[in-house]
Amino acid sequence: MKKLLAFLLTAMLICGSVISVSSAEKSGVYEYRLLLDGTAEITDVDSSCSDNVIPGELDGHTVTAIGPSAFFYCSKLTDVTLPETLTSIGRYAFSTCTKMKSINIPDSVQFIDEGAFADCSKLTSFRISPNHPVYIFNNDMLLNKKDMTLLQYTGKGGDYEVFWGIKAIGAGAFEGKNLKSVVIPSSVTYIGDFAFRSIRGLKSISIPGTVTSIGFQNFYGDSQLQSITLPAGLKELGYGSFGWCTALKSIEVSPDNPYFEMKDNMLIEKATQKLVYFLDAVNGTLELPDSIREIETNAFENNKGLKEIIIPNSVRIIGSAAFNGCQNVTAITLPEGLKEISFYTFERCSKLESLVIPDGVTYIGGYAFEDCKSLKELVIPASVTEIHSNAFYGCKKLVCTVADGSYPQKFCEENNIHYIVK
Repeated sequence: MKKLLAFLLTAMLICGSVISVSSAEKSGVYEYRLLLDGTAEITDVDSSCSDNVIPGELDGHTVTAIGPSAFFYCSKLTDVTLPETLTSIGRYAFSTCTKMKSINIPDSVQFIDEGAFADCSKLTSFRISPNHPVYIFNNDMLLNKKDMTLLQYTGKGGDYEVFWGIKAIGAGAFEGKNLKSVVIPSSVTYIGDFAFRSIRGLKSISIPGTVTSIGFQNFYGDSQLQSITLPAGLKELGYGSFGWCTALKSIEVSPDNPYFEMKDNMLIEKATQKLVYFLDAVNGTLELPDSIREIETNAFENNKGLKEIIIPNSVRIIGSAAFNGCQNVTAITLPEGLKEISFYTFERCSKLESLVIPDGVTYIGGYAFEDCKSLKELVIPASVTEIHSNAFYGCKKLVCTVADGSYPQKFCEENNIHYIVK
């Protein structure tokens, strides 16, 4: 799961949020780049960094910005002091700084992107002036006063009711916190990406009918969440919202919702006929209906009941990690119209013994079959022209059936994978 989150985070941060005029420069433990106004944006730090006082100048350049993910997983930071020169803090800038307890927000800071402090499990305090023009820290919340977005919750947990008047909950705002229940008021219309991810104690959450959009992986890893109701106004539900929700047995959708429905343990997006999530409530064989057009990322992840899955030819897209951790699945029938097998799709399907990849598939992604320890027979068609080097990591029993002279044959030869030409 950690590898998948890191992969997705890296993909989202390929493009920076601030325009620069230089490539990365190095100053001590810091990497930075010059912005159009000649000031510096910190873009990365060495993993050994333990500087709790972030410099306001690097090589004579004033530091005005901390870029996306710049201090991601800096495990040595504790009580951080930001420079008075700083004006912006990027998305995920201090995410997963697991020992950070406090950080100041200078009056100079005009912009903090969502998720800047996500999954900082020990963060309890923001040192901030009561006269700050944009932000306020009160009642365990870092809040943007202008747009009324709850950026970060720092409380000790238990039962929590979000204050009425808050209009949005930012990305990662509650991630990793020790909460039992959350009540969201009707003033909220938007819940950002992974806002409630990895809350192991969360058993219930009340989502009002005013919420129209929920970001990706919102409840991912909430291992005690047993039921959830999606409101009538919900239009958008990000991918992987219920992945690794191992106790989830019930998803209810308001009968007045025109966008989503529950049908035979399947959460379906009506307009696209996308299977968003499948409840782990069926044992044995599952044959998906011909009405399904797409299988969402993480849709079957960690399912324990299924042993055989038959996917109809109506399905054209299977999302990444869709069957990750389906440890009891022994057989899967893939659709003829499939074009690619994405990263982590069948990772840890440890009882899967054989699989035929249909003709027409051109790509097999990274870790697609990682730790499929029982996988002995895999038919790879000549249509496949790209296979990630780690696609079959940990598949020690694997023997591939390939066409003579094909790319899959060459791949097997170069990666010491046993194969049969047929």
